[in-house]
Amino acid sequence: MTYAELHAHTNFSLLDGSSSPEAMVEEASRIGLRALAITDHDTLSGIVRFGAAAETAGLQAITGIELTIGNGPYSPTQPGQGVEAISATEWGRSTAPVGDTDQGTSHLTLLAETLTGYRNLCTLLTEAYQCGGRDTPWVPFETLAKHATGLIALSGCPQGELGQTLARHGPEAGMMVAARYREAFGKENYFIELHRHGLPGDGARNAGLQEVATRLGLGCVATQNAHYHDASRAQLHHVVTCIRHGTTLADAGAHLRANDEYRLKSGAEMARLFRDECTRAGSDPRRDPVRTTLAIAERCTFTLHDLVYEFPKPRLPNGESALSFLTRLVEAGKTVFYPDATAEVDARLRHELEIADQLGLSGYLLVFKEIVDWSQSQGILVSMRGSAPASAMLYCMGLCPIDPLEHNLLFERFCSPERREYPDIDLDFPHERR
Repeated sequence: MTYAELHAHTNFSLLDGSSSPEAMVEEASRIGLRALAITDHDTLSGIVRFGAAAETAGLQAITGIELTIGNGPYSPTQPGQGVEAISATEWGRSTAPVGDTDQGTSHLTLLAETLTGYRNLCTLLTEAYQCGGRDTPWVPFETLAKHATGLIALSGCPQGELGQTLARHGPEAGMMVAARYREAFGKENYFIELHRHGLPGDGARNAGLQEVATRLGLGCVATQNAHYHDASRAQLHHVVTCIRHGTTLADAGAHLRANDEYRLKSGAEMARLFRDECTRAGSDPRRDPVRTTLAIAERCTFTLHDLVYEFPKPRLPNGESALSFLTRLVEAGKTVFYPDATAEVDARLRHELEIADQLGLSGYLLVFKEIVDWSQSQGILVSMRGSAPASAMLYCMGLCPIDPLEHNLLFERFCSPERREYPDIDLDFPHERR
């Protein structure tokens, strides 16, 4: 049985995760996971190291976070009834993960399906730190709903809003919570998250969650909420938990997780753990919590390679490309700055324009001309320094006062195809006009 882990933490979940991104990737590859999502608490800080390690290992890396949400307006007056209305301790709340669930916040697992989704993750994190501050970031549900495009949401651990509500108030209240998230993300993008960590009440909790999913037409997904790569790191997790709570191992009590099961597990292990949940799913693949992980992983196509910086686009005359307009400006400037142009000048300008075309720099250079022209029109002094004066193109465009041919300046000092990066152009302005 193959499996993709969609909820895992690294040591970038500060004082909570106890394994590095590299260790998580190495273990995921060793046990044969199809994909791995890193969902650190309210941060994307570890995704570059995670992505690099996963690419080296040939493992699909899924970018995500576990976001802290300000709970919604639902305030039930009657406790839940029936088999699902079990105690908070039975629901695993004694494990006390990060987050003060008694202060109106909860956790939600978010995965970037597309580049738009990644951008929305970044926006949500910015909003969270503006709203709650550095130490307690959180976003209101309304903000979350505005930035749901391109994201796949999992209902979260027992400290998720759905988990808390079911534990405290029963399935009818849980239905209202899940329906609100379904409306925000769409039926195909919101999944009910199931866990099994060998705790009392795991089975009853999952049965209640599956009932909610069935009644609302939602899929279920099994995750490990892994906080370390293997059981050997569980003790370190206890230590960082004590640091977080300012206590000792002897006095930590319920702050510590009950066992060492919060590790990465293979597909075969997950299939055994979730045997009852898979049986309840019947023939519906969307209800099968293990198989659903693979379907979600297949949908998550975003990678860090999608993050290509796009420079501002220059204003172009109708019918002109950036290269044709740049060439026309350079030719016009040549008549001013090189009125008796020699073959050497023509060859130098032709060479520079060819490299600008090869590297896609035409628009980039035109934007700098717009900046300089506008500054001069506003009476703002501006000068260009660094290696840019080595360009005869920029000299002909009136951007540099130095003739690079007269001073024998090498163009490749400014720009070379061998460097595979945009040339650095430094503009200086008076500090009082910046």
